[in-house]
Amino acid sequence: MFNGELFDGEAVTLAEMMRARELRSARQLSFLKAIPYASLLSVTMNIPGDIKNSQRLEALAKAMCDLIQVELNNDSIYKEEYLSLKTGIEYYCLVDLSAKSLKEKMIALEQKTALGRLMDLDVLYLESDHIKAVSRVELGFQTRRCFLCQEDAKICGRSRNHTISEMRVAISEMLSHL
Repeated sequence: MFNGELFDGEAVTLAEMMRARELRSARQLSFLKAIPYASLLSVTMNIPGDIKNSQRLEALAKAMCDLIQVELNNDSIYKEEYLSLKTGIEYYCLVDLSAKSLKEKMIALEQKTALGRLMDLDVLYLESDHIKAVSRVELGFQTRRCFLCQEDAKICGRSRNHTISEMRVAISEMLSHL
């Protein structure tokens, strides 16, 4: 897959990304308050750099959403929403499944497909009017690994061990067979 094809979208600013995070948090809370006993799957793409959306990235996100819907086929989906924004793709799915069970299903799905490495499949639930997330570690799984060096992805990202260009090449290579 041609690197430029993946990353040919419109650049976003830090201020736009911060605003998108605020709005995402408000959307998540709204979903969870609608049916407080349900679990929320909040999906975003893990894309380094200032290009967060393109036609190819959107096609990949939709393919992952299709896989998620197949995975959740036997579980009640109360409500879902798909957003294609300049700041990235967002997909929300409110499910009649325990947060732990939903997270286990999403971890299994992440591990089955190369697309899983590109996605953040966050499972959230409401506890005393506060949003809580189920982590991989609390379920006995390792933290996510960096695309390039296999170190803890969060630590690697914070320390900026790799350039945006290096990460984009790795993503393109990882997805080249899709």
